[in-house]
Amino acid sequence: ILLSTKSMTLDMKDERLQKYLQELPIVTALVAQELSQKLNFKNMKDEIFIGGLLHKIGMTILAINYKAAYARLLQLAEFDKVDFIEHEREQYKTDHVEVGRTVFNTWKLPQQLQDIISGHNFDAARMSEASDIVRLTALASLLSMEMLGLELYERDQGRKAGLLEHYKAADLVAKDFGEARYTLIKDHPFYKQVVGG
Repeated sequence: ILLSTKSMTLDMKDERLQKYLQELPIVTALVAQELSQKLNFKNMKDEIFIGGLLHKIGMTILAINYKAAYARLLQLAEFDKVDFIEHEREQYKTDHVEVGRTVFNTWKLPQQLQDIISGHNFDAARMSEASDIVRLTALASLLSMEMLGLELYERDQGRKAGLLEHYKAADLVAKDFGEARYTLIKDHPFYKQVVGG
């Protein structure tokens, strides 16, 4: 899937698609793994890495099927400063979370991974209902989006603030997950293999 995404995004030459479909999953996986270690969830570092890598699989599937139209939808969502999921639902009568959930269910992937796909976009008010692996994947995704210069919508900012408070991690994140971390990630062999560099 990652290789087909890389091939597809390189063919399309769309920077947004490359960031969302190719770079964001890799950065999220690496950030999630690092977060799990720094927040003492070392026992889930492998699962959270895979969850971070696959948490946006629905976007990849929609982009493979709708190509340039999906890239335009991303652009429109950024321009309008509207939650991207709303645009997906308007355009396709579904969203990447639902597509990912359906695919993971069809593939009979472990429930923990299905929970990450279904739950990583939870509302801040319902954060306590999410498991640690879902919350940490969500936080890793949000931090990765910031590293990549992608828009965090108001809802995302609320989730990030709630997650930082829940894990008492504001200082850790400010110190360890900024521009310097992104530079280190870009030097990681996995990042270089998939994204290039």
